[in-house]
Amino acid sequence: MQDALDLAEQVLADHERLLGNDHPNTLNALNNLANSYRDAGRIQDALDLRERVLADRERLLGNDHPNTLDARHNLASSYSEAGLMQDALDLAERVLADCERLLGNDHPKTLDARNNLANSYSEAGRIQDALDLGERVLADHERLLGNDHPNTLNARHSLANFYRDAGRTQDALDLRERVLADRERLLGNDHPNTLNARHSLANFYRDAGRTQDALDLRERVLADRERLLGNDHPNTLNALNNLANSYRDAGRMQDALDLAEQVLADCERLLGNDHPNTLNARNNLANSYRDAGRMQDALDLAEQVLADCERLLGNDHPSTLNARHNLAASYGVAGRMQDALDLAEQVLADCERLLGNDHPKTLNARHNLAHFRRAAEAGVQQPDTATPATASDPQPPSGPPAQPV
Repeated sequence: MQDALDLAEQVLADHERLLGNDHPNTLNALNNLANSYRDAGRIQDALDLRERVLADRERLLGNDHPNTLDARHNLASSYSEAGLMQDALDLAERVLADCERLLGNDHPKTLDARNNLANSYSEAGRIQDALDLGERVLADHERLLGNDHPNTLNARHSLANFYRDAGRTQDALDLRERVLADRERLLGNDHPNTLNARHSLANFYRDAGRTQDALDLRERVLADRERLLGNDHPNTLNALNNLANSYRDAGRMQDALDLAEQVLADCERLLGNDHPNTLNARNNLANSYRDAGRMQDALDLAEQVLADCERLLGNDHPSTLNARHNLAASYGVAGRMQDALDLAEQVLADCERLLGNDHPKTLNARHNLAHFRRAAEAGVQQPDTATPATASDPQPPSGPPAQPV
């Protein structure tokens, strides 16, 4: 990771020295360095650079140049990764309007922009808007590209997410199973997109309460990724992390602990202490300690996770809210009800301020605060009601790729 980052920084310096700041290849090098910062977990550095790329392209190429549209799309993604949901949504809506005006409703980039806006709606908690747009995106892909085109499979994949968010669990499962079957048929069992589809279906099984099905599929995903990608690949670490969660769901606490400790050690070794995936692994190990009854270990680690998220991502980032939420749950299980109540009230206030009263995370925070209050009034410990953050579900690319040098 560091070698790639060093090389990207050197490439940019070389381009600026030899070609000047405004040469098209220099702008591409800027864009690629932003991608490297994102991959290294340096979210703010990536965002700052993408804002510069967009400003440079607007100045040099104009607002309507294809490369400017790509830069706007990439900046929307950075806003989303930084937890700036309204900024991401505003920019995604502009990108779609620009694509429809300049390229037409049926251009592939317009379809990508529509899909990305649907994802932004979902992240902002506008579930019905996401679902309506996702269904249109899939219908457009099937009409224009056919049922088996890779982008059609991606649109089906995204629509399954929207069905899940809307509580249409069986529709979501049916679509995810179809996506996996299609990718196995069209791409083969070992294609990266097939592995991602298998990984995603396992997540859906877990969400649907099909614990054993999720565990079985996650064991296969891990074996596939170790065989095809190696033990140290980021996707292999994600698979390890998710399998640890499935072991915990199944009550195999020692297996879950062993695996969660391995994942954290691997992330610290390969990605560094401050990478978002390392924070996620630390969070999941804290949850495993809590479920295993090792309350002091859980509390120590959960407090560290929250401090790390606040320091690296800011107080209002979604991952920081999750960390605050999980620490409140750990305080409740440990019998520290006043600490749990204070933190749960902060979580709810943060969610209402940042996400709105009706966002699913706000509803969850309100539900958990009510539980804490009832438990405090009864003078008992609060059962764990937090939903722990897990490794993110890898998404296939849905927008214009980063431009190569």
